[in-house]
Amino acid sequence: MNDIVAIANQSGYKTTNIYITRNLEINGNGYNLSYNTTALTTPVLRTSTSGVSVTFSNLSMGSAAYPNNNYYGILTVEATNVILNVRDFHYYAGNGGQPFYANGSTGSTLNFYENNTFDSNGTSVGGEFIEKFAIINFKANSHTVAKEDSVGADGFIWSTGSTVVNIETGAVVDINTTKPYFCYEKTTMNIAKNASLNVVNQKGKNRVASSFAISTTSTMVINCDEGSQLSFIGNEFAINPNSITINANQPEAIYFSNTLNNIVTTGSFKLNRTDSSTKNYGIDYLSRTGVQGFGGTLVAGASVTIAPATYSSGKSFLYIARPTPTATSFESQVGSKLSNVTGLVKADTSSTISNFKVSKEKLYTDGNLNSTASQNAITASDAATTKSTVDPTSSTLIASNVLGNQELYIYYNLELTTSYLGYTIQSTWYETKMTQEAYTELEFPTAPLTFIGILGSFEMQSDYEVVNNGNTAIDIQPTSVSADENQLVELVEVVEADSQQVSLVLHGTSVAGNQAWNLKNMSDETIRMAPYFEDGHSSNYHLSGVYSGPNIGTLPVSYQLTFSWC
Repeated sequence: MNDIVAIANQSGYKTTNIYITRNLEINGNGYNLSYNTTALTTPVLRTSTSGVSVTFSNLSMGSAAYPNNNYYGILTVEATNVILNVRDFHYYAGNGGQPFYANGSTGSTLNFYENNTFDSNGTSVGGEFIEKFAIINFKANSHTVAKEDSVGADGFIWSTGSTVVNIETGAVVDINTTKPYFCYEKTTMNIAKNASLNVVNQKGKNRVASSFAISTTSTMVINCDEGSQLSFIGNEFAINPNSITINANQPEAIYFSNTLNNIVTTGSFKLNRTDSSTKNYGIDYLSRTGVQGFGGTLVAGASVTIAPATYSSGKSFLYIARPTPTATSFESQVGSKLSNVTGLVKADTSSTISNFKVSKEKLYTDGNLNSTASQNAITASDAATTKSTVDPTSSTLIASNVLGNQELYIYYNLELTTSYLGYTIQSTWYETKMTQEAYTELEFPTAPLTFIGILGSFEMQSDYEVVNNGNTAIDIQPTSVSADENQLVELVEVVEADSQQVSLVLHGTSVAGNQAWNLKNMSDETIRMAPYFEDGHSSNYHLSGVYSGPNIGTLPVSYQLTFSWC
């Protein structure tokens, strides 16, 4: 019901060797337990009873006011098949900092549930983060953060020589350590589906090591399952992998980096690709000046030795799969004043964007799309690039104002939105061809083209505009004219004197030129109108003519004019 400060292992207080002999849960209800002690090597809670299960939950241990703890852990484990669980547990220790200790007995198991944090930063009697548990489980979907900067002990984890560490599905383990070794003695680590292990090493305030190695022995094995992430980052030193083995079964990424732009590793390790998928895995690297390079592809079932020569002695390297398209769709989107092309690319991985280039011509010349020269030519081309977050249900506009019947070359690739600084991870460029759908639409005015016939010649300058709203060029011409039956004025080609006749000429004007048609005897001449998105996509018309008379007042005249186009 409150924070507790226990006066531990001091004269006059019976708080030494408190043995737990049956299953026990200590639920802190969110409160803190601290030790007021100077006896840094004397256990407080311990068990020597085989098969007992002890749980610390909803509890923080240690504080800045009471930073001393004891070297033998929050529970000293001295029997077989003991299970120690921590759940929503938060640990702080200055001196005597070693959260977990077991004596290496068979079946000793340490489980991490939910969210846990650990901070060991003392200047006296420091130990490992975990010592000699046989089995260590970071349970599914848990998140554990451990910072270790204490003097003494060379390893972050001290194995029994056969310790197995399981980072279960979806679990995240973030480690920052100043120890010279990540694991002491042989250790097997299994990183399950969508789980991640992130290890950062640096010089500490209390522990100033001069090197960092993943293991003291080359027999260490790390197994990375589908979608998992493994990263080792050296903030000071090159990382020594010490010839360990990493088995990769479609991980999301395996990443090594040196943040000081020094060479990232000394020595080597063996990377086995254990899956049989068709995914395109490669080894990318950054030079010490930050230039990305490619160390080669690793096909399914193959192995490679990762050494400085593999990545040109760069400052980081990344084993990662190129994203692969699983389905594509490219479609015309046409209508009134609309002529677009949309693209949809589905990918085999999340966190991916699509890149599209649309061209009227091929963007490479050697005839081999997959050659290095062709791929570089596509990347370097001036064709505009459209980027889009991959969404399996939503197409992206990749070209607009496209000429109808135009043959198009469409290039596309996929790019990972990785959080690995300095890296751009893309698939190769793919190519497809399509022909843009043609769409025809002419817009005519709703008001009539009018004229006033006066004796003799006349010229009417009011415009009658026809607009091309389609995506192809249109050649337009008047083809026929008809009149109301009861009209008193006769339409003729040439007006005779003293007759009630009219000769009408239709004049058309566009950017492409001028043309005139006598409505009584029309020629087959045309005027061209460009697509809606180009200059010259309209044509203006007006009438001129000759009227013979007599002048007997206004006479109603109505003609129906028919246009055709191609």
